[in-house]
Amino acid sequence: MSNNHVCGVARPGHRGRLLRLAWTLAMAACLSACGPGVGGTGTGETQGLAYFGANAVSVCTADVGGVLGCVAGAGAAPATPVPSAAPVFLADALANPGVQARVQDSAIDLSVVCTGLRFRGQWGELAGLSPRFFGDVGPVGATQPATLQVQAAGASTTGVVVTLRDAAGVVLLGPTLLVVVPAPATALACG
Repeated sequence: MSNNHVCGVARPGHRGRLLRLAWTLAMAACLSACGPGVGGTGTGETQGLAYFGANAVSVCTADVGGVLGCVAGAGAAPATPVPSAAPVFLADALANPGVQARVQDSAIDLSVVCTGLRFRGQWGELAGLSPRFFGDVGPVGATQPATLQVQAAGASTTGVVVTLRDAAGVVLLGPTLLVVVPAPATALACG
């Protein structure tokens, strides 16, 4: 009998790993179904802004621009926010984060560590929706269009609340509070 079973019964923790593996495989199969005509290109390279018909704008036009790396411009005219040259790192925790993001200029790369969920997008506007990131979610080669809404975290000047939705509006993540961190941290141990 294998070391993972005692009298035909799975040891504690083994069943959880099997369930996570089954969920991951099911998610990969579902996301890989995105091909031409169903929201994907079949190549894993959809263009979020084009897919949704949104227009690219600077993230510095957003209420949360300061948190996302925009700084006041110099000059005699009123300061206009401009993107910082340095990326901004966000996470749901300072140590062992489960969700991390990197924002630079008007682009974001967000990862959910234990599920493998990854979103990459550009800031944009679309009539009828609040400004947000428009992009793709899923593993490389099997992405689908998605949006990431980013809102101010109350009175916080160092945090935002994010909600990730697929093209049909189904919530994939969130709302989740992310705060600015000095650098990417060692991710949460998935066990």
